[in-house]
Amino acid sequence: MDKKFKVFGVGLQKSGTSTLRECLGLLGYDIARLHKRVFFDARAGRMEAVLPHLDAHEAFTGLAPPYLYEVGLERYGKAMRAVLTTRRSPEKWLNSLISHFERRSVFGNKLNLDVYGYLYPVGREEEFIAYYEAHNQRVRDFFARQGASDQFLEICWETGDGWKELCDFLEEPVMEGGVPHSNRTADLGNKPIRIAANRMLMKGYAALVR
Repeated sequence: MDKKFKVFGVGLQKSGTSTLRECLGLLGYDIARLHKRVFFDARAGRMEAVLPHLDAHEAFTGLAPPYLYEVGLERYGKAMRAVLTTRRSPEKWLNSLISHFERRSVFGNKLNLDVYGYLYPVGREEEFIAYYEAHNQRVRDFFARQGASDQFLEICWETGDGWKELCDFLEEPVMEGGVPHSNRTADLGNKPIRIAANRMLMKGYAALVR
């Protein structure tokens, strides 16, 4: 471990976290993608299962880190850094999320119930947007309350934030060029059968919940 900070990507999925992961990788961070297993362990309070992952790496993205920033600050103190990736608008985030779910395995979408409380965003648009906005505000408020605003960065790739903002925050030399935009919807490919199946399920789900 040669980096001075532990960096937590605390933005929700489809907010720019994949781009953040690529940027951190280019900066030389040892990154762990913490997904389902760590998410469920954290939610259940099984910190003995979570902390070894945090101690072993320098940066964290994925499903779990947005719910581990309090633990991270308590454990690592001044060495902890949180990066909240956001979209240009909540609607942009929602549309990106829907496109992502259309291309994901039908069974994979069951995880949405555990994360968001609903199976699909379609028919629950207001609830998903409220979740996104509430999460972002909770993170902002937490670091403000802790007097740790200097350990928190909110960044939006779509509005022009890039290497300078990230590198200055992490006390790294500013990288040249543009940031690598990763995991765009177009990169997921066209999967007509899966998309059609998910759209049919979303349509039926929307009819049930409206």
